[in-house]
Amino acid sequence: EGTIFVAESGVSCPEDAAKLWQAGADAILVGEFLMRSLDKKRALQALREAAWQVYVHPALQSYLIDLVQATRRDTQLTCGASPRGTLALFRAVRAYALVQGRDYVVPEDIKLLAEPVLAHRVSMPRMMGTVSGTEGKRAAIRRLLQTVALPTEDWSRGV
Repeated sequence: EGTIFVAESGVSCPEDAAKLWQAGADAILVGEFLMRSLDKKRALQALREAAWQVYVHPALQSYLIDLVQATRRDTQLTCGASPRGTLALFRAVRAYALVQGRDYVVPEDIKLLAEPVLAHRVSMPRMMGTVSGTEGKRAAIRRLLQTVALPTEDWSRGV
């Protein structure tokens, strides 16, 4: 099984991770979280399944898709987010809601994760005198977050 890179981040590996590994600690580094488990594979599979069950309201699904489509129309980006980028953002917001103790996604989840996830999935031209690279891509996503209309609803599952 391979590693899937979902987002760009400035998070570095803690120096203690090497010590934990050398000490034989059974640990996996997941973003900024350190998760310990006797059976990593089964625990990760259970987390994946639980994240998949997190509810995304149809209005938020549309918002997320509108945001991705805006990356494709943006004139500052040479290439917008692909369908894989859309799926990566869906997976990320569901997983984030889960670790926040919710079984549903809220708009703030999308707004928080859109920048690192979509910045990893778009490209910009490199031009002298302009902000490019990661910061330029992040700035473009922040700008798009300001322009794509955010719906307002009750985001939990309606009973």
